[in-house]
Amino acid sequence: MKTAYFICDFETTGLDPSRDYPIEVGLVICSETFALLDTYSSLILWPAFTELTDWPTKWQKAAAVHRISLSDLKECSRPVEMVRRDIAALVSRFRAETAILVSDNIQFDYALMRRLMGPEFPFHYHGYDTQLVKSLLSMAGISPPNPTEKQHRALADALDLYAEIQQMMVALELATAPEIRAVNMGSCNAISRERKKLRR
Repeated sequence: MKTAYFICDFETTGLDPSRDYPIEVGLVICSETFALLDTYSSLILWPAFTELTDWPTKWQKAAAVHRISLSDLKECSRPVEMVRRDIAALVSRFRAETAILVSDNIQFDYALMRRLMGPEFPFHYHGYDTQLVKSLLSMAGISPPNPTEKQHRALADALDLYAEIQQMMVALELATAPEIRAVNMGSCNAISRERKKLRR
């Protein structure tokens, strides 16, 4: 397999990836034609949690969104080192030449994945943002799929994004405009070309 796509979503302690922590990760692993291969999710326990004196207050604000309780985190989470090994093993298992992250907010999720994986980062140096494809569809007069209301649990939201990608692939397949037909979610090479066009 040349390419495997890892559709990712995180639940976090806040919105600053340089300071806040990912506390749940959800992955939907796909082939280069976006066929579903596997899924993965885990709550993440960071050693630093025991050192944060303002942790209960900070947690209450985040928990209002994702509804993950401190007791759930303590009882059901896996240490960050184990989650890193799990994800690295998934990348290795599918033996793809290139493992690419896909997200509806790639800058944020890519930064969180960098923080989660540390120096042993197994993914390609760029990721794909589904918002770009939606923009291309809109510019061509094609209604992109309406995003599902986020459930604010990592795997559920990653699966919802996978369903949106499937809908976008159908829309692209049915499109008649040559410049849109060229955008092939199966290879994603065309998406790179469209990105370059948008930057000109």
